Amino acid sequence: MAWNEPGGNKNDPWKNRGGKEQGPPDLDEVLKNLFSKFSKSGGGGSGGSGKSYTGLGLALLVAIIIVVWGLSGFYTIKEAERGVILRFGENTGQLAQPGLSWKMTFIDEIIPVNVQNISSLGSAGSMLTEDENMVRVEMEMQYRIADPYLWRFSVTDPETSLSQALDSAIRYVVGHMKMDDILTDGRETARQRVRDELDNIVGAYNMGVSVIDMNFKDARPPQEVKAAFDDAIAAQEDEVRFIREAEAYAREIEPRARGQVNRMNEEAQAY
Repeated sequence: MAWNEPGGNKNDPWKNRGGKEQGPPDLDEVLKNLFSKFSKSGGGGSGGSGKSYTGLGLALLVAIIIVVWGLSGFYTIKEAERGVILRFGENTGQLAQPGLSWKMTFIDEIIPVNVQNISSLGSAGSMLTEDENMVRVEMEMQYRIADPYLWRFSVTDPETSLSQALDSAIRYVVGHMKMDDILTDGRETARQRVRDELDNIVGAYNMGVSVIDMNFKDARPPQEVKAAFDDAIAAQEDEVRFIREAEAYAREIEPRARGQVNRMNEEAQAY
């Protein structure tokens, strides 16, 4: 007997009843039956199936959020950097080391700071010397960040503060020196005094900076009197040159004169 004849096979896949020819069942009904079997542990009814399906979706959404949150916490610190670790905006006192690390997103914040790079900062301007003369001085400093946290949070704008500290140190030193010393042989003294004064200022501000070196680049008088000062400097250089020539002549003549005196003395004694 064929399966589609009346009274035939009861395992009709389309569940036809009474020999009536019917089309495929409703797709919504099939899905409901499927979810009902899948979530029997939740109660078995149609209402329980809907709640279980909603709970499954929420669990899947929470799992995706957790995965995305975990992946967003990975970060990299370069070899020359150290990372300041802030937890809820407060310093933890620890530094993130170079390499790949993980942080708790929205809880920890990592601020990378380059601690190996040597930076330069220059300053130039017209200043009044101790003997009330105007002179234009130009200096340049090299520095390196020693404490990343202090560099970022000790002052509002560390680079501007450091530039102002350099200006202050130069003006203080130039104001306590004479112009002739600054323009001639006192440059090394001025350079060292500026560095010492800058170290004191930076230490007072606690900026986390280490001064590596200080260069005295240039010192010259105002443009209006430059010609006169050039003549004065040339005269000073000539004076130094004449003195050295006289000293060299004396070193050459003195041994010869002493030898002549000794020879004359010996001849007198022999006579």
